[in-house]
Amino acid sequence: MVNILLLCIRNSQSELVYEWMDVIGGLLKRITLHSLKQTFQQKMESSML
Repeated sequence: MVNILLLCIRNSQSELVYEWMDVIGGLLKRITLHSLKQTFQQKMESSML
């Protein structure tokens, strides 16, 4: 998997690959932040009870 990414980066379309990596990274950040918020809210609610 990593080898394919490296080959793509060495390719002439390296800019496109970097753009996609940025997009995927942003999505992952959003998903992890969302899940962290949810777990935090659940902990708060359970501690309030």
